[in-house]
Amino acid sequence: MVHPTTHPSRSPVQRSKMVEKFTLGKLDAGMAILLGPNGHLLEFPSLLLPTSSPGGPPLGPGSILTITVSRDVAAETAQQEAFKELQEDIMGSFGTDAPEAPVLKVSFIDGIGLRADTEYYTNERLCGLGEIESGQLDI
Repeated sequence: MVHPTTHPSRSPVQRSKMVEKFTLGKLDAGMAILLGPNGHLLEFPSLLLPTSSPGGPPLGPGSILTITVSRDVAAETAQQEAFKELQEDIMGSFGTDAPEAPVLKVSFIDGIGLRADTEYYTNERLCGLGEIESGQLDI
C-alpha cells in the first residue's frame, strides 16, 4: 500500500478511507496477485476475494477489483483498552509480591536430597537443581 504522502497523485492530507482499483493478475498457492494502476503489486489472500455473482463471469485473471481500506479507530481503542486491562490484571496477580527465596528442605532418604516447597513452586521450573544418583547428575 502506498502512503498518501508519498503517492504523486494524492494530496499530502491523511485520508480516513482509501479506495483503489486492482486488476487480478493470477491466483497462485492461495494468494491473488493484484496489479495496481501505477504498477504496484499486491499479494492478497485469495480467501478474501469476493465470490462471483450468480450469472456473472467467474473471477479470474483480468477481473477488476475495488479494494477499500479504512481505519477503525473505535475498534482500535477498544482493543488497546482490553490489552491495558489485561496488563493490569497480570500485574495485579503477579507483579505485587517481591520474589521470595525458595524454601529448600534437606532429606536423608537414600542419600542427600533437596526438596523445594511444592505449594509455591508447583508451576515453576527450578533450573540448576538436579539429583545425584549413583554418581550421576540427573537434571
